[in-house]
Amino acid sequence: MWAAVLVSSLSPQWWLLIAAVMIATEFLPDPDLRVSVLEHRGYSHTVRAGLLVAMIFGVAAALFASTIAGELAAILSVELISPLRLCAVIAVGTVLGFLAHFTGDIITVGQGYYWVQPFAPLSQCESSIQLWRADSTIGNTALVGGGWIALGASVYLRWQLLGWGII
Repeated sequence: MWAAVLVSSLSPQWWLLIAAVMIATEFLPDPDLRVSVLEHRGYSHTVRAGLLVAMIFGVAAALFASTIAGELAAILSVELISPLRLCAVIAVGTVLGFLAHFTGDIITVGQGYYWVQPFAPLSQCESSIQLWRADSTIGNTALVGGGWIALGASVYLRWQLLGWGII
């Protein structure tokens, strides 16, 4: 779903990078399943945690790009993405990865506490639709299949209507 939004709004080199980061970071909110002192679907399932992790990853990527990778690029005579753009790509991909995870948790019944409070501590509003169990093969296949259909439709429409140039 989020990848379809990216395809329809960005040029290919950006949405491909952001989608890769999104996929790589989508499972980050679940350390609470492995650490017994953390409440499941607690702090790690908040927008604040997603923004914090995105900021840390983005700044780390920018520092890497401006130091080690920059020196390597100069030696190899290749042009890299600017550190500021890399920071933005990593940060946006990480936030979207967290949002994709929250979306999945909101529509499923999981282990233990089922509700997600994405805006805690600012708001105690809880969200949960609970369409199917988190381990449901049929539900998860429908979710993934729907995502691929939305992505495919976005790629096709983008190609047909706008071409692949930078917007």
